[in-house]
Amino acid sequence: MTKKGVIKAGLGKKKFPSKTSKHVVKDSKGVSHISSIEKKVDIPLEILKDEAMLTHVD
Repeated sequence: MTKKGVIKAGLGKKKFPSKTSKHVVKDSKGVSHISSIEKKVDIPLEILKDEAMLTHVD
C-alpha cells in the first residue's frame, strides 16, 4: 500500500476495507504500532453528542 494509493482511494468512490492500513511509527525500538504513543481517549458517547458539553473547559 502506498501513500498515493491511499489518497486515490480516499478521493475516489472505492474505499479500502476497515483496518487495511497499518498505523505504525518509527521510534528508538524500531517500528511500533501507533497505539504505543497515543493517549487513551475514553469519552462517553453522550458527551460527544452534546455540543454544549464539548465547548465547556474546566
